[in-house]
Amino acid sequence: MPLLGAGLIADGWGVAIVGSYLAALLIIGWLGRRAIRARSMSEFFLAGRGLGPLVLLLTLFATQYSGNTLVGMSGKTYRVGYAFTVAVPMFIALLGAAMVLAPGLQRLGRRRGYITLADAVHDRLQSRVLTSLVALVGVWALVNFMVSNLVAVGYLVERTTDGAVGREAAIIGLALVMLIYETLGGLRAVAWTDVLQGALIGLGILVLSVAVLATYGGPGHVHDALAAASPQMLEAPDWRGKIGWASTLVLVGIGAAIYPQAVQRYYAARDGRALRGSLRWMLVMPFFVTGFAVLIGLTGRGAFPDLDDRQSEQVTMLVLADLTEQWPWLRPLVILFFTAILAAIMSTVDSVLLALAATVTQDFYRPLRGGAASQAHLTRVGKVSSWVLMAGAVILALTVSQSVWRLIEIKLEVLIQAAPAVFVALYGRRARPGPLAGGLIVGVLIAAAPVASRTVASFTAPGWALPDKWCGLHLGVLGLLVNLAVVCALWRWPLKRSRSAAA
Repeated sequence: MPLLGAGLIADGWGVAIVGSYLAALLIIGWLGRRAIRARSMSEFFLAGRGLGPLVLLLTLFATQYSGNTLVGMSGKTYRVGYAFTVAVPMFIALLGAAMVLAPGLQRLGRRRGYITLADAVHDRLQSRVLTSLVALVGVWALVNFMVSNLVAVGYLVERTTDGAVGREAAIIGLALVMLIYETLGGLRAVAWTDVLQGALIGLGILVLSVAVLATYGGPGHVHDALAAASPQMLEAPDWRGKIGWASTLVLVGIGAAIYPQAVQRYYAARDGRALRGSLRWMLVMPFFVTGFAVLIGLTGRGAFPDLDDRQSEQVTMLVLADLTEQWPWLRPLVILFFTAILAAIMSTVDSVLLALAATVTQDFYRPLRGGAASQAHLTRVGKVSSWVLMAGAVILALTVSQSVWRLIEIKLEVLIQAAPAVFVALYGRRARPGPLAGGLIVGVLIAAAPVASRTVASFTAPGWALPDKWCGLHLGVLGLLVNLAVVCALWRWPLKRSRSAAA
């Protein structure tokens, strides 16, 4: 069936609200520039390491929950049904891993002056090869994260303007706005916008959840609608599905905890107490935000059962557009909510862009210059890198054909291979970079095999590709298991060899 026209921001009120919001972002960027106290990478990329608990909580919230959650997860729930309720414990697992890693990273980051995730690995293990591998994995994840959110923002604007603004124009125009205010104010400007964005998203989810439940009859009615339209959505997962659940918990729990942009926020915390307090409050968010995304996906499946895979990516917009037709007085709140989602996606993208520019500057450009480059020069390089990197991400977003959720999986499957090196750097008693580098390379090769096979097959055997999972297990998680096995084997092998030689 064709999608209903949403047109939520196609009228004068919608244009005025969204236009005012975008103008406010530019003003905040200018204010952030005025608040910068020094021309240094720490000041620009980490807001001078001075974020307090409230701002830190809301910037973590707005960065973590964005288009990936409210577009990608609703679409995934639409396609698989109740089985995707795993999304709630998935985010709890993420926060559990973050509570293990974040305090140590924050403490060492302040003491040792870390800027990027790879800084922690290099400081402890003193291996330029391993540091570069971790940085490259981070670059892959960050570029992928940017592309997935740009895809999401394209869907959002195209749907809510009823096609008046096309996906391509939305991606290019909003990318330009993000570049301007991010270049002006750095992380401080980004964090300040997150305060407003997080508050709007929270209010919108609270009110709209009640409205959705009241309009569509509550959980019981949603269940009955699914039973009539798509009974397979109610089935418990088989053994492959259960393995997929466990695999998803590991993939998101460990992989997302070491997102480079999240690590930057750990470093930017004013102190350990502020960081721990923010993470504790974040524990309630999966039930609140992810539960809303699952509710929208299930409601949409019952109400509009004939959407194809591409159309299902827009189920959030479709359900809420239908809601405004039944309850016209909700239209202003829905417009504000969509504006907040738009801004949250932009916040995620500019956070990723900051982390990506910092990685390119700190982990690749700075070693090439040695100690010759000043902090002011490195900051300028970071800003220029932002524009170049964003241009590349926009081009990819305009051509990508994967679903938003699949883009999330791809980046995590590669990023998770850096986890052993990060854990050893923080908590290992012995530092041996060789085994960690070997395990990371093997794990990345396994995780990236499906993507590589599709690329090769497009030239040799169109339509053929390696599967994304093996017996329900994500290849990224399989790669992590092999990664750990290689690390353990190489870690012990020199010791056994030396004992044999001594005998």
